[in-house]
Amino acid sequence: MGRNMHSPPETGILCLSPVEIAADKFSGFTWRVLKRDRDADDDDPAMVRHLHDLCALRRLIEQDLPLVRSTAESSFNLDQGLAGRKVDVSLLEAAKLALTKINTDTRYRQEYEEFVDAFSYADDSDAIHFDAAVDAFRFIIELIGKKPPPPH
Repeated sequence: MGRNMHSPPETGILCLSPVEIAADKFSGFTWRVLKRDRDADDDDPAMVRHLHDLCALRRLIEQDLPLVRSTAESSFNLDQGLAGRKVDVSLLEAAKLALTKINTDTRYRQEYEEFVDAFSYADDSDAIHFDAAVDAFRFIIELIGKKPPPPH
């Protein structure tokens, strides 16, 4: 059903910057890895898309680290108040635990490769492979973990 041509244009469309999206993906991917139950009816192996997207957004994350850090923290703290999402550690500690889990659980590599094969339109030479995505996640953890410089 389309918009009536005589009605006013929509002006209240919510729009997030790619940096805010990256921060939300970082937070969401982190707690999802830690809370994941592959035997659950609602298990979503495609959650690895967040790992893929974070790698694609890596340069933007570097360019606006203060916004990424604050948005990721806010998103994570909000999620920690919701049922089924609480992990009882800080975002940084949770991300480190998630990194260990995706490095030791070989099913993440398989799920990632299946996701990229099925949904990526990139040529193989341009595709984001699992190891690159994991390296980007590790790099983002290190960036977020660095103390921000003191204000001038």
